[in-house]
Amino acid sequence: MLNLPMHPAVVHLPLILAMLVPPLAVLVLWAIRAGKVPKTTWLLVVGLQALIVGGAMVALRTGESEEERIEDRIAEARIDAHERAAQQFTVVAGLTLALAAAAFVAGRIRPRAGAVAALATVAMSLVVAGLAVRTGHQGGELVYGPGGLAEAGAAGAGQGDEERDGDDEDRGAERDDERESFRERMDRDRDDDEDDDDERLTSVTRIHIGRSDHDEDRGDTDCDNDDD
Repeated sequence: MLNLPMHPAVVHLPLILAMLVPPLAVLVLWAIRAGKVPKTTWLLVVGLQALIVGGAMVALRTGESEEERIEDRIAEARIDAHERAAQQFTVVAGLTLALAAAAFVAGRIRPRAGAVAALATVAMSLVVAGLAVRTGHQGGELVYGPGGLAEAGAAGAGQGDEERDGDDEDRGAERDDERESFRERMDRDRDDDEDDDDERLTSVTRIHIGRSDHDEDRGDTDCDNDDD
């Protein structure tokens, strides 16, 4: 399985929906009051708000579980500030969900109370959108801002490149030393071979000289025998 962080993959859904719900809630509320759509259409707002709350809870949990992976690269105070913003976003989104559900139930029993609750839901959704902007901005700063993960990763990559360059230089020096040692061994072997050849040549020369002397002595002996 790919070792990829889950938090960046899930965090965008609740943030995007939080920006979409306020204008959608206003549009649905207007359409219901104008009689253009049934009151059950408000369930669309309730459903989207439920997705925001669920996505925020998952994002909060994944962020907490992956906090240890970045603690050594990001200041803990910045991480804590982002976490508090995410918690506030999740709590307010949950309250807005409860208010939206109450508006739907009240609207079927007491239309006036339902309308008030729906207007309060629109107002709360604007607050949720503002918290989403703040939370998303802080998260983006943790990744792309000064001293963020991207900068720390680039610095780590640069250090890694320097270390690899140093390793390459060391390996190159080792190869040069090995080649130099090989040439020295070859030179020694060649010198030894030349010395062996000289010794063999000297031995052969001595043998030939010895044989020549022996032949001369034998020739002199034969001559003396002939004179006798």
